[in-house]
Amino acid sequence: MQRTDPSAINIMKSSGEFFGFVLFLSLLAFAIRAEAADRSPISEGSIWMLPSTPTEQVWLEVHAIDGDGAEATYHISVLSKIKTDPAWKITHVVAHMAITEVALRNGPLRPAPKSVRAAYPETYDAGYAEWIKLNSQGIAPICSTSVMKCLYPCRVNGETFKCGPAPVRKKTSQQIYVQIADDESCAIDGIASPCAEVGKNIRAEHPMDDPKVGVCASARSDSRAVGAVLGSLNDEYLTPAFGCPPR
Repeated sequence: MQRTDPSAINIMKSSGEFFGFVLFLSLLAFAIRAEAADRSPISEGSIWMLPSTPTEQVWLEVHAIDGDGAEATYHISVLSKIKTDPAWKITHVVAHMAITEVALRNGPLRPAPKSVRAAYPETYDAGYAEWIKLNSQGIAPICSTSVMKCLYPCRVNGETFKCGPAPVRKKTSQQIYVQIADDESCAIDGIASPCAEVGKNIRAEHPMDDPKVGVCASARSDSRAVGAVLGSLNDEYLTPAFGCPPR
C-alpha cells in the first residue's frame, strides 16, 4: 500500500479535500454493506432497516410475496419509532405497499437487529384490503422505483399522509377548483363541502380519472383549513396546484 506524505494530508485538511475524502470512504463502505445486504434472501416475515435518523428508526416488514423471481410482488409495511420511546409506541408510516423485487432492493437495505420486532398485523391487513379492492378494478399501485422514492410523498413537514405510489388513472384536462373561505368553510366549484372531505367528494365523481385541481385560498385563509384540504386531496392521490378560477 502506498504511504501518504504527512504534508500532503495537511494540504488536504487545509483545502477541505480531506473531509471530502473521508466522506467518500464512508459512502463507499456504506454502499459495500448495502450491496452485501442486497444478496440476502428476502422472505415472508423478514424485517429490514431503512435509512434512519439519529433519533428515529425506520424499517419495513415483508408480509407476503406473490409470484416468483422477477415477476414477484412483495407486500410490505413501513414503520418507524423514536428511539427513546417504548417498544410498543410505533408509527405505521405505510400500512401497505406493493413493490417489485428490483425496487425493493434498489437502495440501502439491511437486516434488522433482533431488537426490532414485527408489529401487530391489523393495520397492514386494512391497507392490504384496500389494495385488493383497487386490484379488482385494475388500478392497484405497485411501486417500481424504490421504497424511499415511493415513500417520499408520504412524509410532508413531519406529517404522515396516505402513502404509496398513485394508482394509474387517466389524467384529464377538466379543471376543478376548491375554494377556501376566510371563515374556514370550503366549496368545490361553488358547492359547499367539508374541507376534510373535498378529496373524497372529488374522487367519488372521478373514480377512474384525475382532473386538474386548483386550490383557491387567500392570505387570510386559515392554515388548518388549507392543511385539511391538502391532506384530503393527498388521501385520494389528487395533486393540487394553487390557483383561483378566472373572473
